Amino acid sequence: MDQGLYSKSVKLILENQSAWGSYVASPAFPTYQFCWLR
Repeated sequence: MDQGLYSKSVKLILENQSAWGSYVASPAFPTYQFCWLR
């Protein structure tokens, strides 16, 4: 696996994760702005 892609993916998840562990389904896609995954 591409280390750059892996690192960016982990960074994106951690930056958008709530204190309770859920995160936005797709932070860059406005349609999913209010969709959270747990």
